Amino acid sequence: MSDTLAALRQLGFEIHDEYLLPPVRIIPAGPFLMGIDPERDREAHPAFVRQVFQHTVVTAAFAMALYPVTVAEYALAVAAGAVQQPPPCMDVDWTLQEQLLLRPVVCVTWQAAHAYGTWLSSSSSSSSSSSSGQTWRLPSEAEWEKAARGTQGAIFPWGDAWDASRANTDEQGSHKIVPIGRYPLGVSPYGMQEMAGNVWEWCQSLEPPYPYDAGDGREDMAGLGRRVLRGGSWAEPLAGVRASFRYADWPDFPLAHASFRLLCDVL
Repeated sequence: MSDTLAALRQLGFEIHDEYLLPPVRIIPAGPFLMGIDPERDREAHPAFVRQVFQHTVVTAAFAMALYPVTVAEYALAVAAGAVQQPPPCMDVDWTLQEQLLLRPVVCVTWQAAHAYGTWLSSSSSSSSSSSSGQTWRLPSEAEWEKAARGTQGAIFPWGDAWDASRANTDEQGSHKIVPIGRYPLGVSPYGMQEMAGNVWEWCQSLEPPYPYDAGDGREDMAGLGRRVLRGGSWAEPLAGVRASFRYADWPDFPLAHASFRLLCDVL
């Protein structure tokens, strides 16, 4: 574990005995372009363009974790009894995950991801760090997309041109989840890492159709229905790793290729 903590510290994590705080980047308040511009992204599927049409969305400022939650981070919540061990899914079980502490945690339901955020908020509230007192939560899909592509509607986090050296996808051919920190060239305009490929990421949002409206009930934590995932995974082709791509699944369903990252509101 000491080697793991040293690696996380090198990546900017704040190390505490009972929890780990991720490095964050501040995403400023203001508008951004959400969805697909078919003139800019000519390879996007026409049916998807109709569903995920481009429009302007305004967000408040927030601070988002630079990386998805790792097994090392999640294991501390398991040890504290705040969350259950992720159930086995496909060929992945918790025993295997515990041997791969720097990989994003997977087989975590949306409900468990939300519970982890609640636990981290509580655990860090007594810390003397600058993040003390912040509420950690899942991002809305609008917040996630803005952090991933910036304000001007880039197709991928780094720009419009695909580059296999910047993300872990089906085209790249690794065919497995890799540890965080492997794709520094995949950085977004806000400095966010690994928001294309490797693992899908749960968002707070339900999946009503566009245009996005945070006040229409899609951000109701008690709402019923499928929840959005973003970013694609190691198993997805290019269509699935576009910053605009939407996928959704049931909040109690664990996925072997899905994880999550958290944000905290900027006061």
